[in-house]
Amino acid sequence: MMPRLASLWRSLKTKLAGKEPAPTAIALETSNIGIVLRSQSGGAAVQERRVAWSEISRVAVFKRDLLTTDLLCLVLELPGPQTLELHEEMVGWQPLLECLHTHLPGMPPWHEWWGDLAFPAFETNARVLFERKAAAP
Repeated sequence: MMPRLASLWRSLKTKLAGKEPAPTAIALETSNIGIVLRSQSGGAAVQERRVAWSEISRVAVFKRDLLTTDLLCLVLELPGPQTLELHEEMVGWQPLLECLHTHLPGMPPWHEWWGDLAFPAFETNARVLFERKAAAP
């Protein structure tokens, strides 16, 4: 019991002293080519993922209930099948929302769907906003 308590105490002292490692954050950047996701820890780029607009086959949105608040989320479906989940706390979220409709034909502008996603509070409000049509044979 004593070693476990000592370990807990060291962990608490580290947190209180502000010596915790900086949390990893994801930053989003958009261009005419696609989206770049960069994980950042302490300001240094750690990892990068590039997604071309042409790779995105579906875009869906939903809300996560975090008890006292909601988190707006966007899911990109990619080949593989792979998915990327992005959310409103990521740096670059708003510029991404503002340009999606210009790169994904048929995707509605964000101001047409944002209210339906955000309200009512604490409801999932999931819906598909974009689905790429398969190329004709």
